[in-house]
Amino acid sequence: MHTPIRFRCSVQQLILSVRVPSARVIVASFLLAISFNSYLPFMSGAQVAGAQEQPSAATPIVEPANGPRVQYLDITAYYSPQPDQQYYVTGSYASDIALNGSGTHGADGTPVYPGMVAAPKTYAFGTKMYIKGIGTVAVHDRGGAIVKAGSGLQYDRLDIWMGYGDTGLQRALGWGRRVIEVTIYGIDPSIKEDVSFAGVVSAEVPVKRNVKPPMFPQDVWYLSHGAEVVKLQKTLDSLGYFSGAINGFYGEETKAAVYTFQKDHNLFTSDDELGAGHTGPATRLNLENAFTERKRSRLPTSQMGRGTQGDDVTKLQEILKNLGYAVKITGVFDDQTESALYKFQLDQHIVKSKNDSGAGYFGPRTVTALEKQYIASIVQNTTIAVVDVPSYLVQDLSLNESGDAVRQLQNELQKLNFLKIEPTGLYGTVTAHAVFKFQQSQGLVASIGDTGAQVFGPDTRARLNEIIAARFHTKQLIAARNPKPQDVSVTGTVAAVAVSKTSLLIEEGLMKGGDKTQTLALQKFLSKEGYLSKVDATGTFGNKTEMALVSFQKAHRIIFSLNDSGAGRVGPRTLALIQAFARLQSV
Repeated sequence: MHTPIRFRCSVQQLILSVRVPSARVIVASFLLAISFNSYLPFMSGAQVAGAQEQPSAATPIVEPANGPRVQYLDITAYYSPQPDQQYYVTGSYASDIALNGSGTHGADGTPVYPGMVAAPKTYAFGTKMYIKGIGTVAVHDRGGAIVKAGSGLQYDRLDIWMGYGDTGLQRALGWGRRVIEVTIYGIDPSIKEDVSFAGVVSAEVPVKRNVKPPMFPQDVWYLSHGAEVVKLQKTLDSLGYFSGAINGFYGEETKAAVYTFQKDHNLFTSDDELGAGHTGPATRLNLENAFTERKRSRLPTSQMGRGTQGDDVTKLQEILKNLGYAVKITGVFDDQTESALYKFQLDQHIVKSKNDSGAGYFGPRTVTALEKQYIASIVQNTTIAVVDVPSYLVQDLSLNESGDAVRQLQNELQKLNFLKIEPTGLYGTVTAHAVFKFQQSQGLVASIGDTGAQVFGPDTRARLNEIIAARFHTKQLIAARNPKPQDVSVTGTVAAVAVSKTSLLIEEGLMKGGDKTQTLALQKFLSKEGYLSKVDATGTFGNKTEMALVSFQKAHRIIFSLNDSGAGRVGPRTLALIQAFARLQSV
């Protein structure tokens, strides 16, 4: 019988907790306890903790004596991470899984399943209940932080397991933490469980409905990089929360700025809460609202022309100057202001000549155009640093081969202190011996007479690439904590992974039905590698492309079967290997 432990605590406390015997199970399933306040904008019918009209939660519920009973409960959600997810709460699978491990069963021995509930001991195993937004569920689990009211909580605490991998993570983040009315049925075999996650997904609806167009249509993740991060950094900068380099990388500095914003807007109270520093639904909505208010305070509100003086003129001049028009900040609507405004009107096709009505005057159409351009100047992309990917080894090698691939192998063996000579590009006896020593260190061979000894084959290559990947991830974390100016940059929109000129414009997470431009780039690559026919490079990610990608992944030991997690999808390891091959194709 296994009992999972769930804590809302610091990472350090959580790591310590899994060392005790009582914390051995469902340890990969960690709590995504997004602060209750972070979901206030989305809660329909839920009461704020402490409101006088709410029923008391002091009486524990074991089993209703006289039919169903309605009770307010404090409900959180959790999930279990899997390899090759598109995103992770802490930035990587390794750091997610390091928190807890892997879980399979609830405290009563029931295999975990989406919708399974963990409840305090006052709720008997098998207790049925109806949770709005989830459906009819049953209690099969316990948890150290799943306690009854009076233990620092006003209401009894429940925890719902949302699933594995990306799906479970999205559901858990979508649910967050909610205080809602729950109907308690007790133990009743005639009541069947019936779970739907439509209500969980609907947590995104207010963001999509209220923001036109949405500033951040999707969550922005820690350790991600690209156009959405640039937009986030510029927005935080405009609100006074971010003063670092606008480099398109969601590192520690950006995460800290997000958390400070969340704290100021009552979304979180502690950076120990999972979800703090993550740009999720409530944070995105609040960023939009805060930016809208900031925008209004910086935009001139009155119509004006030559001779006008005051704050509105100053605001107009500041915006025109930020948009690249030559104007001095004087607070007076003078000749230079009229000239700059006229040029802006020409660029926006508001007027065609100085003789047109409204030329050089800040009227209704010009006000609207200036507002749009001002918003664009904040959220558009800017020059960002190029972020490289690991240089993976992509060729099998053996004695007497030569070339750049051999030199790359020698460089890696030298870094690991297995090769004591300078790289020559020739796979001679010294290199073969270095490969053998590496193989021994990794348990791939025991003696020089073993099959594959001294040969840089698939197994040896896969293990060395794992070491390269781990080293690269460590460098990313260090860079996130110690950002430095880059001397190489690109301008404009970038893909999720921006690398050298030979890189393909493919983003992590590409899968069946994905973006046509990215799909076409992937298909052309797979065609060059011999996994897909040229006639099938159509830009549509269908079954043929999926199976071609699976073949590529199998050939390079990213997966071993079609049932493996990440099969047929461009995950982080697949993307890094594709980019490495792309460099070779360009030579």
